[in-house]
Amino acid sequence: MRWVLLVALFLAGAAFTSVVHVQPPYPQGYFRWPVDHAPRLSATFGELRPNHFHAGLDIRSRAQRIGDPLYAAAEGFVSRIKVEESGYGKALYISHPNGYTTLYGHMDRFTEEIENYVKEEQYRQQCFEVDLYLPPQLFTFRQGQYIGNMGNSGASMGPHLHFEVRETSTDNAINPLLFGLPITDNMAPKIFALRLFQMDGLGVYGTKTQVVDVDPGPDHYFTEPETLSVQTPFAAFSLNTFDMQDSPSNRNGIYSLDMQVDGEPFYQFRLQEVPFEDTRYVNAHMDYEDQVTRRSYYHRCFRLPGNRLQIYPFETNHGIVPLEPGQVRTVEIRVADALDNESVLRFWVRREGEMEPPLPGPYQYYLYQERDNLIQTEDCSVFIPQGTIYEDLPMNFRKTPAEKASYLSDVFYVHDYLTPVHQFYVLSLRAAREIKEADRAKAFLAYLNPRGSILNCGGVWRGDFLTAPVRAFGPYAILVDKTPPTVAPSFFRYDMRGKKGMSFKISDNFSTAPNMDELYFSATVDGNWILMEYDRKSGRITHRFDEHIPSGKHHLRLEVRDVMGNSTVYEKNFLR
Repeated sequence: MRWVLLVALFLAGAAFTSVVHVQPPYPQGYFRWPVDHAPRLSATFGELRPNHFHAGLDIRSRAQRIGDPLYAAAEGFVSRIKVEESGYGKALYISHPNGYTTLYGHMDRFTEEIENYVKEEQYRQQCFEVDLYLPPQLFTFRQGQYIGNMGNSGASMGPHLHFEVRETSTDNAINPLLFGLPITDNMAPKIFALRLFQMDGLGVYGTKTQVVDVDPGPDHYFTEPETLSVQTPFAAFSLNTFDMQDSPSNRNGIYSLDMQVDGEPFYQFRLQEVPFEDTRYVNAHMDYEDQVTRRSYYHRCFRLPGNRLQIYPFETNHGIVPLEPGQVRTVEIRVADALDNESVLRFWVRREGEMEPPLPGPYQYYLYQERDNLIQTEDCSVFIPQGTIYEDLPMNFRKTPAEKASYLSDVFYVHDYLTPVHQFYVLSLRAAREIKEADRAKAFLAYLNPRGSILNCGGVWRGDFLTAPVRAFGPYAILVDKTPPTVAPSFFRYDMRGKKGMSFKISDNFSTAPNMDELYFSATVDGNWILMEYDRKSGRITHRFDEHIPSGKHHLRLEVRDVMGNSTVYEKNFLR
């Protein structure tokens, strides 16, 4: 971390204090719950997730199975229907006269009229994934009217409803619990652990953090020991804490955090509203390294220089606590849920002694958060635009010989995977040897995930260099993919009479980056396109028999193609 500007201004007597005006209260009592049972939440708004904040509430199924009926939260019209293989799966958007839109994600079924409309559009576009914007008069609902069934479609790991409230004019997601939806919750958030950051004038000193045990007391939490010691002129903190939502097994996201130092407000955040274009700043808000290495979530109680989130109503010195030699300061951190249940952590921090500066780590370049950065060697180019990183960074950049004969380049290590990247940067690698034209057409820039997987990031040849936008630090190389996808019947045989449908498992040898397509598939029966529904998490495509395939003998042709153009065709006859 490099806090040069922060420390310089602090030493000059400047205080980093900013106040954001709180928005007026949202309409209370306008919306009802979209389920007919007492809601139990498996996730709340603003919950920390990899690369994003959770944008709504996850409402559990009554009996942990697909099929719970869903209802319109208020009067309105269907303004959008989106069906996708991942994400929210089957999602319905209802716009309301009060200027808000509610979203219902991971649905299993819409109403029969909407199902028929969507299927007609899928056949017209000859595509499973559709994103439909509708006129106001096409489908309207009264408050409490049935809209479909709860499901497990898209990137859902169990039957539930993902429910959002958005401001219609901006499409910004807003915390639904701020609209006065009735819910039983008398349990305060639980605090599990504190991390202590020791900082000098330039950044984190020595080992990154120290984990501090947190124990509950009669009326507040306390640390063990209650007085924490640092050997640096600055200290900062992050907190592992969750909202329990009236269940000791829940670990939902908190709504707010307030930190006081010596009885004065010092740092705050409120998870009230997060624009979707800002959601990736979650990687600056949380302790990113801890999340990717231990899958735990810590809210920073201080703000990185490149964090542009507008969720901090008040902060002094970006939440970084200055300490004179021998000084002891009192710290109190309050965390609360959206219903004002709160927990308090109290401790002291003391500066004693001086830490020896650590030896500088191996790095070859220095990147600036607020500038464009360009690294060029004879066989690699890295262009990192302004705003790609959240803080200035001493960068470790190196290369090693190709790990396997199938690699077309050396392996280039662009820093390491423990540092978050906000936006795409441009990476160009040169092939290490002469490449046949057929191999060039199948070559891609590969991210060699430290966990062992390989991610296809695509690429365009410019002479001997393969160039692609990438969004992670770590090792990269040029690889070739000539392997076609696999297709295997899950439920299909010659005699399909009396069956409800047929399904197949499709897969590929490499995953693709989020900005690229994954697998293309198309199925025809007797030369006519048929709808195949794709669930990416299971890798299964399914056709439900309907009027498009009458009784009799038929010929199925299924083609599956990966992003490199490798294709597999599966053809069989069957009886319906």
